[in-house]
Amino acid sequence: MIDVSNQWVGYGIAFLTGLIPLLIYLLSTRRKVLGYSIIRNDSIIKIRGDLDERIAITFDGKRVSGLRSIRVLIQNIGTRDIEHQPFDLKLADGVEIVGENHTTEPALGFGEVKLEKCASNHLRYQVVLINPGNQIEIKLLTINNETGTCNVQARGPNLKFKKFDPDTFISPPINWLVFAVSVVLGGLVIWGYTQSSEFQNSSNKLGNVIAAFIIFGVGSAMMSRFII
Repeated sequence: MIDVSNQWVGYGIAFLTGLIPLLIYLLSTRRKVLGYSIIRNDSIIKIRGDLDERIAITFDGKRVSGLRSIRVLIQNIGTRDIEHQPFDLKLADGVEIVGENHTTEPALGFGEVKLEKCASNHLRYQVVLINPGNQIEIKLLTINNETGTCNVQARGPNLKFKKFDPDTFISPPINWLVFAVSVVLGGLVIWGYTQSSEFQNSSNKLGNVIAAFIIFGVGSAMMSRFII
């Protein structure tokens, strides 16, 4: 039977407590993270009842339907710069984009944004540089857009592209602070367990420590999904 002294258990807890967040940090810094949010997708004019057949909406002299305003936010929500990154906005077939405007935050120092209209319902953007925290907001005016379908797509090497909520988004540094504190507290819990009489009287101290760290590691891995 292997005996595990309190001293070496303490050393092991201290080592792994520091190692887990370090490994997850190194893993996260290898990936670029670009987020998107559709912050508005509303019909500009809503007609109900029998008025639908009595009121006509025209654009440039042509009768249209489904006049809709769409706002999309693209933001670098990771910790790495993103260079020469394309992304696409594609609407449903038959929809026509008749107006487009985009602004960047910050207004100065943001990389050049190139716009290509691939089709009447499809726009492609090419951004030269997006620093962490920088964002681009796109406003679209569309016609013949009854469903409001809006697909946002981006691909690239080591790029994670995901939907996010700008109202509840927490910046990566704050996320890491919360994660590091939770890891330290978890290590203290395990250390406290090793000092308990239940652990001291256990006939399999090594197995109990390994089991505790497995549970701790699984919890850390689950938390890291919100960071990476």
